[in-house]
Amino acid sequence: MILDAKGAELARVTTDGRSSGPTWSPDGTQLAFLRLSGVTVDLQLATLQLAANGTVSVAKTDALTTFSGLDGNSRPAWWAPAPPPAASPSAAPSPSPSPS
Repeated sequence: MILDAKGAELARVTTDGRSSGPTWSPDGTQLAFLRLSGVTVDLQLATLQLAANGTVSVAKTDALTTFSGLDGNSRPAWWAPAPPPAASPSAAPSPSPSPS
């Protein structure tokens, strides 16, 4: 369930009662979470959609693993490579002289 700052429900991501450990994507458009199926824990990904009127809905949910047996006590985490360092002004190439 996604709540606003006042605690009001904005969207219900799952209704199965077997999902846990939600983690937001860095850009806020997806939620990764664990889902228990029998004795197996798998990783799911919900893609969210924000409407012009501010309502949030789940556009789709994808199973990222199947029968993987993940640790149900863990939480999903996002990983993204660090951006390359910005070039310093002194490292920028100088403009070519204008032809005479």
